[in-house]
Amino acid sequence: MDFSKVRRQVGDVWVDGDGQEVPRKYVSNWQKFEERKVNAIYNVIKKAYEQLKNHKGDVVKHAEQMIREYYKTHKLEHEQQSFTFYNFNRMIMFEIDSSNSLEYDKNLINQASIYFKAFLDDQMGKIDQALKEVLEAMILDVRKERMQVGTVKKLEHLGRKVDHPEMEKAMSLIDEARGRGLRRVYYRVRIKNPDTKSYDLVDVNFSAIDV
Repeated sequence: MDFSKVRRQVGDVWVDGDGQEVPRKYVSNWQKFEERKVNAIYNVIKKAYEQLKNHKGDVVKHAEQMIREYYKTHKLEHEQQSFTFYNFNRMIMFEIDSSNSLEYDKNLINQASIYFKAFLDDQMGKIDQALKEVLEAMILDVRKERMQVGTVKKLEHLGRKVDHPEMEKAMSLIDEARGRGLRRVYYRVRIKNPDTKSYDLVDVNFSAIDV
């Protein structure tokens, strides 16, 4: 996240969203008020974000130390994807979850859509309705230059049941396009509620902050 691009309007000439210079005297009172308040809120949020970013580094350091000691103490060799730790009286729960998001190469998916369309044109009227709907959704996504992983996964499941040369070409490209995304680690602290005996989340959304 690049905060350096944000500039507060000062002086007798302001610059609008199109890059046009506007003399301050032509800026309405509401726009001046809005400018002040939005910037005030932005500065509070920016400061909080930067503090969280610094603190996340501390959390990661402590978490990695705990994981290393956990493996050593329990003599574990295989990797775990998740961990749960408690303080002594179990009032504090600390969770670590890691996952790899499934992603696909967009260019290869675009190529696969050509074969999907050829299959759809050739088999119109003979295709299972569920497959037809997913194919049409996929082709529409490509036209709009977007990609939904859920649609691709559905096509992977349904398309492998179809014996057709165009479908086989498309599925081969999907196999090639499939990859693993960036590893994301979630750190969560929960506090035990003495009334309900459940653990309430202290939500700071650390996973969305890069360090």
